[in-house]
Amino acid sequence: MKLLILFIIGLNLAFAQTQKKVTLIERQSSASCSSCAAAHKTFQPFAESLDDNAIIITYPRHDNSHYDPMGIFANEIVKTRMADYYNNNSFPTAVVNGKKEGYLLNILDLEPEDSDSEIIINSDNSLNGTDLSLNTDLEIVGDNPNLQNPNTRLFAVIKEDYVSYDQSPGSNGETEFYDIIRYMFDNANGFEITWNDNNATVNLNQNLDLSEVNINNLKIVVFVQNLLDGTVYQAQSFDVNLSTNINNYSDKISIFPNPSYQNIKISDLSNGDKVLIFNSLGDKVIDTLYNGNINIESLTSGQYFIILESNEIVKFVKN
Repeated sequence: MKLLILFIIGLNLAFAQTQKKVTLIERQSSASCSSCAAAHKTFQPFAESLDDNAIIITYPRHDNSHYDPMGIFANEIVKTRMADYYNNNSFPTAVVNGKKEGYLLNILDLEPEDSDSEIIINSDNSLNGTDLSLNTDLEIVGDNPNLQNPNTRLFAVIKEDYVSYDQSPGSNGETEFYDIIRYMFDNANGFEITWNDNNATVNLNQNLDLSEVNINNLKIVVFVQNLLDGTVYQAQSFDVNLSTNINNYSDKISIFPNPSYQNIKISDLSNGDKVLIFNSLGDKVIDTLYNGNINIESLTSGQYFIILESNEIVKFVKN
């Protein structure tokens, strides 16, 4: 029996040391690119079908011929990453795992990876006001010598899953955009990794402009890439941990009754506004649209906080 238990424990440890390879798709577009609008309508359903097998980052291009406010916000990142590194000055285009594929719709027959990654990426983060801290642990589980090459860098991106405008911000008529890059931690050339045997830890920080980005829609993407040949070894996506922002709450918005058992109302909120409710651990427990009140009967007793579309945070107690 002891041998069996030890064998099972050994299996569990072995499985804990694997991570499925995830495909990284980097695409370039512009809100003033006429051909981009039609391509995006075809591409988005394909992107959603990939689920967790792929991570997509969109680099919006702004230049003398193409106006794009998202591209203005991330202008240096887009230039450094797409124009300077990939030598990519056209759109809509795609780069898959560091390899240029050309026209965006050429990748619609892409088969996601079906293997274990040679490197494991685990990250946690905390948001304190507008300062986002990222702590990433790396572990090499393969025997590829290039993984510890000085040209193999860690990249950490903050993207916004969904950005919408009442009117098209460019000239191609699009009002909805997906996977838009907002920031790169440290710089757009990646962070050199200091290895201790097969392990490394990277700590980075980024200040967010919450007047320009919606923290409800933010994701952190971490990937490891060899700059010499472009190979992306692994990519992972992480939610922004909003629980650490619980003390930065708004005193302008009221929740009533508070405490409450069944329903709560939120002042200055309109029907149809998005409401996200998190517990004190930062787990999202309700994702809904406001309709005059919110039913909280399903929640256990304790303290919760709400993130509004305005990025304001309010707290309440469930009896």
